[in-house]
Amino acid sequence: MNESLQNEVIHEWLKGFSKAVRARDYESGRRFFTEEVIGFGSVAERCDGLQNLELRQWRKVWDATTGFEFDYDSSIVDTEGSMAWAACSWQSFGKTSDGEPVLRRGRSTFVFRRENDRWVAVHSHFSLEPK
Repeated sequence: MNESLQNEVIHEWLKGFSKAVRARDYESGRRFFTEEVIGFGSVAERCDGLQNLELRQWRKVWDATTGFEFDYDSSIVDTEGSMAWAACSWQSFGKTSDGEPVLRRGRSTFVFRRENDRWVAVHSHFSLEPK
């Protein structure tokens, strides 16, 4: 598969994962990652393994988030053989302590490995934009 097509596949991965976040569909979200993933997050400092990533990061963030989406125009993707990476800005709405919606902007990076002809993330890193 040529590099341009591989990059499009990674963009489709990002679109699928953002859909899972918006739907709070943890089961679907898990399918995008390896069991041994290491994740750095905006809430959990480091999560070793998919179960930890879901429990310590995703469930604390996704349940309090609406409108999550990557900024695909800002994304940079590169593939090389069975490895790939992506860097992409994102935005969503969280809630203030009073329950009012607040825009949150951030950055993300992913490292992927190709398994059984599909890309899965072995590492993710989400952070909020500095103020």
